[in-house]
Amino acid sequence: MTGPDRILVVDDEPRMRESVKALLAAEGYAVTEAADGLEALALLRSDPVDLVLADLSMPGMSGIDLVDRLRDEHPGTAVIIFTGYGTLQTAVEAIRRGVVDYIVKPFDFETLRQSVARALQNVDQQRLLAQTTEELEDAKKTLEVLAITDELTGLPNLRYLRERLQQEVARTFRSGSALSVALIDLDRFKEVNDHHGHGVGDHVLTFYAQLLSQSVREVDVLGRYGGDEFLLILPDTPISRANTLLERLRERIAETRFNLQEISVNLTVSIGLASPEFVSSGLSDGNPAALTKALFEAADQALYRAKHAGRNRLEQGSNPDSLPGHERLIEN
Repeated sequence: MTGPDRILVVDDEPRMRESVKALLAAEGYAVTEAADGLEALALLRSDPVDLVLADLSMPGMSGIDLVDRLRDEHPGTAVIIFTGYGTLQTAVEAIRRGVVDYIVKPFDFETLRQSVARALQNVDQQRLLAQTTEELEDAKKTLEVLAITDELTGLPNLRYLRERLQQEVARTFRSGSALSVALIDLDRFKEVNDHHGHGVGDHVLTFYAQLLSQSVREVDVLGRYGGDEFLLILPDTPISRANTLLERLRERIAETRFNLQEISVNLTVSIGLASPEFVSSGLSDGNPAALTKALFEAADQALYRAKHAGRNRLEQGSNPDSLPGHERLIEN
């Protein structure tokens, strides 16, 4: 709300309304008036104000009843009650209902002026507090997103992938749902950096990261594991279905070329795929942490075989305990 502070004067006595309105208007406020509570509520629905000055005793709806309605319908509006029949009990009750001040008639203008100034200052402070709180909440959400996002590619980072994989493994234990996990590596990406520099390499990596992201389903979780490797979590997906999806993804990557001015790059991917149905560690003894580790190790071993079998291929993982050679453990 911009411009001068807006005030609504509610009193069943016309002379009182006009007097207060004239005094406040002379102070630069935008003042409207209403003869009773119902008229005040009707005006406020189309023309909200910053402050309501209401008489305590009015026909039809008392000032206290009006306060209750305002608290429900216009919670950001401050209220000052004035009355010629004030008692300590009614003053306490008014303050308890949320009134910011209580003035007993007859009152001098200076008392009214100071009360109005304090009330409007409080309104400004409450709005500033609400705005600051909202900005802090937005900043908190932004930081939370940044904490789980890879800066270069914009994909989820390893921290998020680790947490999400643990969640999906736990869900598999609870419900018996299918789950597949794949490690995807850009073949010969190091040659891009060596031949064209890391600046171009970053563009290439981002390009293929987005291509991968566009090639998976909405339910899948794709993130950057590190370097030129990506981790893909496929919830509710048996390994046979995951194999079909990933072969399609592999073919799409191989058919897509990155072009930047005179530079043209065509990369392929090697994929290691694993699923709990082919991993024994952790599954039989009900240990989600062990299964999470075994799944990653199986996918990692499968990726290793795919790379050493010529690249641009997909290999399925099995129990890593039965496989010799290459070993890389997921970080705890």
